[in-house]
Amino acid sequence: AALWQASYFPSQSDLDDIQTRLDELYFQREAYDNEIVRVRKMLDMLVANRQDVHRSIDLYESLAAPIRRLPADVLIHIFREALSHSFADLFNRKMRAVTTPLRLAKVCHLWRGIIFQNPLLW
Repeated sequence: AALWQASYFPSQSDLDDIQTRLDELYFQREAYDNEIVRVRKMLDMLVANRQDVHRSIDLYESLAAPIRRLPADVLIHIFREALSHSFADLFNRKMRAVTTPLRLAKVCHLWRGIIFQNPLLW
């Protein structure tokens, strides 16, 4: 505690001890800095791996989606209803602009094929 007093003037021996302690502390700080860098790199790798797993989950969940098991004739019926004025009126008049055939065709390859092969949807 006496070392921190404003009137303390260190002797040469004290300065040597202080420098030794400082060297130890600098070494410890560098070790912590190196460990932080290592842990950050590991965290970045873990986050990237988790994102890969999340993308895989999304893909597999999409493959297992119930809508993928609907036959084309059922999808056509759903599309016709979605594109009808009466369906749009159930929600609001802007719904028609959102559910154009082109917008539905952008969902996936299967839907695009169904939309373009069925002129009744246009």
